[in-house]
Amino acid sequence: MVLYVNYISNIIGMDHLVITYCLRCWIFSLGLWIEKRKVFIWLGLTVVFSEMMGKRHEELIYFRNLVGSFLGSLVGPFLSIFYFNVVGRSFLNLSYVSVLPSFISTILSLFWAFLADSYGRYKPFIVCSSFLGSVITFMLSFVNSFNDLLMIRIIGSIVGSMGSSTFPAFLSKLFDKDRERRIGLYMTFGIIGGFVGNLISGFLYDTYGIRVVLRFLSVAQLVPALIIIFIDERVEKKNRVGRGLFSLFMDKTFIRVFAAKSLIVIPSVLCGGLVSVYFIEYLHGSSNLWALTTAVSSVMSASALIYGKIGSKIGDERLLLLSGLGWGVLYLCFGLVDNPILFSLVFIIPVWPAFNIGYQALLMKLSDRGSRASLYSIESLLSAFYSALMGILAGYFAEVFSPRPLFILSGLIAFVSTLLAWCIVLRDLRF
Repeated sequence: MVLYVNYISNIIGMDHLVITYCLRCWIFSLGLWIEKRKVFIWLGLTVVFSEMMGKRHEELIYFRNLVGSFLGSLVGPFLSIFYFNVVGRSFLNLSYVSVLPSFISTILSLFWAFLADSYGRYKPFIVCSSFLGSVITFMLSFVNSFNDLLMIRIIGSIVGSMGSSTFPAFLSKLFDKDRERRIGLYMTFGIIGGFVGNLISGFLYDTYGIRVVLRFLSVAQLVPALIIIFIDERVEKKNRVGRGLFSLFMDKTFIRVFAAKSLIVIPSVLCGGLVSVYFIEYLHGSSNLWALTTAVSSVMSASALIYGKIGSKIGDERLLLLSGLGWGVLYLCFGLVDNPILFSLVFIIPVWPAFNIGYQALLMKLSDRGSRASLYSIESLLSAFYSALMGILAGYFAEVFSPRPLFILSGLIAFVSTLLAWCIVLRDLRF
């Protein structure tokens, strides 16, 4: 323990007595939490209720998303501000703190995915990532310099990649039937938790400060980890490490699904970042109206529950078709409307939930073939490269065109690309 404390002290530049005190406080807080049995009573009631409903695993994973989204949204709105102040109010340092850990996480997720696929189980990786993430969150509350923050963020990306690469695979294994409805319900619980957390995050930030909230969060994060422990996981066929990478890149169905996604999301990746600027700077909408618009839009995302039921009836491919055509209508309206109130009414129409449910359900069907975690990690890596490439292209178009004609152009592109994706890729898709 002493050697570990001294090692961490040398890395982040904190006094070893301070680190020892922090770790003891964290362990003591954890002990108090468990002694009061709040977590176990909470989980116990959930398990009993789930057993009575005959859907123990499904109910628990919904509850886990509700709690996880709630806890994450307690600090989410102010975390970038906290980072900005810690790095000396430097945008360049802030970009390092944001981009470098994300890059490391994306690369390492491939390693964890291949390792989990070769083991045949994902829950141990998720639980380990959650418990270690709790410690990282606690240490994050004590950083005071750019070097400290960067080091903690890098360690956190290593720990977080263990869970981010395996949790989608775990979820696809759990949602083995009626996936559209279950994905929609899962998303709805997450939206509710995030919305409630956002409502009280400002009060906690103003009253206690983000450092105190982070320390509370480090203990509360153990709840989602404990919920995962209660969920049973069946062992699947083990795959040789690295086999999933080569087989997936040669899998025509996977290539077609990703190509369809890339075509359908073109307007979103081209113009998504311009919407708020256009609303404030070009339409001269007020900041209060934009805040209200985004809040209502978040609530409207609960339509995922309805889209899940629709997807179960019409199929995932048709759900993607409808979402692509919906984006075409939205972005055409964005370019044609010149009133901020009308723009807000168009903006809150939910399209993303329909696309996300359809696409995630298709990925789950693909993952049933094996190498679940590898599939999700490779898809995430390809999506990151695609988003980066389209982001550069979007910046060029934004310089050449003003936002309004660019919205209209994106809407027309959405119709063409979506119909192209349907005729060439989605219409005769087979699993």
